[in-house]
Order: sequence, then C-alpha cells, then structure tokens
Amino acid sequence: MASTIRGVLQAGGSVVLSVNMDSHNMNAVTELLEILEQQGLNREKNLMIYFAAVRYGPDYRSLPYFETHKPLSLETYAKVRIRAFREAMNRGFRVPELFSGGLCSLKTANTLIVDTYGNLYKCVTLTGTSDAWVGTVREPVEVVYRRVAQLDMAEPWKNPECASCVYLPMCTGGCPQQAMIEHPETPFPHGIWCIKPYFDHIFPDALEIYEQQRQSSPRRVLDRLI
Repeated sequence: MASTIRGVLQAGGSVVLSVNMDSHNMNAVTELLEILEQQGLNREKNLMIYFAAVRYGPDYRSLPYFETHKPLSLETYAKVRIRAFREAMNRGFRVPELFSGGLCSLKTANTLIVDTYGNLYKCVTLTGTSDAWVGTVREPVEVVYRRVAQLDMAEPWKNPECASCVYLPMCTGGCPQQAMIEHPETPFPHGIWCIKPYFDHIFPDALEIYEQQRQSSPRRVLDRLI
C-alpha cells in the first residue's frame, strides 16, 4: 500500500487515504499510522488521511461479515475518530477538519463515480445499484447532469426538528444511504439520517484540540487542516 501511495505522490498526484473503521479494526489505527510514518508519508503535503466509519449497505443482511463486525454507533465513532485524529495530527499527517459530517459524493456537485463498465453513479457506496445511477461516460455531460438535477435531495431545514438544531446546516441531512436503510419506505435519496449524537460527542474534544494547537503552533494548524 505504501509503495502505491508513494508512486502516486511522486507522479505529482494527491492521495486521500480513507481509513474505514468498525468494531473489528478500530484499535488498529496506531499500527497503521506507524507503518505510514516509517515510510515517511507523514511528511507528504499531498497526502491526507480521513477516518471514516463502516456502515451498513443495501445488502448487509446477506453478508456474514456484519454478523460479528458491527458498525460503530455515532457516539463511539466520534470518540474513535477523535483519538485517531489526535494521533495522526501529532505524528504530522494532514487530516480533514473534524466538524464535517463526512465525504459525500452525492452532495458534492461535480463528483461522479465511474464503475468498470463506464456507468456513472452519484453515491460512492451505492455504486452498482440503480438507485444512484445517473448515466454513462458515453453520454453528453448535459444529459448526465440533467439526471443529477432531478435527484430529490433531502431538505432538513424544512423539518421542524432539524430547523431548531444547532448543527443545521452543517449536517446537510446526514447520509442519504443510511436514511434509506433505516427507513426502507423512503426511496433514495429522500429522507434524513440524524447525526446529532456524533456532533454532540465530537465538538467538545475537537474544540479542545484546535485550541491546544492554536496556542502551541498556529501555523501548524493551518498547514495540517483542510
């Protein structure tokens, strides 16, 4: 893995390494960071590490893996991510800021996922399913984005509970895929997946980390965060 990352960086590319954590591997972050640090990757300006959480997908009930490896609760994910973030930053790695709800290709206007057959999808975790299909690479881009524009995105600010939440609009309604799984009657990408418990648990520690970094090295905070 390290040699592949190094090759991309040496070719002038940028790498976002997404570390997907669940109850099985959440305690192996230190080992991973040690391996990357031994390769000198903590000094690379074009490498960023993002700590994500494994979540249920559309067919999770048919996968034996999830019988013994449960996804982290939002509260536990916040605690595990804070710990991983703190260690990665202390080792010199670049990391995204902690207040984001996650990398969502569906809600990023100019992001499309291409599968091996040239099909285009808007949701990275639903690649290969008809729900997230928006076209092919052989079609005019105008046709593809016409389908993208027709996706009926959730509007949490119209939800009475969301409207009074201190984290709106930061959450952007949470993950549409998880909303669909928790509420099967709600077709993709409708619905809201509330991640307030995550923000409740991550904000205090995140603010403490940023204040400590600001006091010790303001320049480092700007260099390491995106």
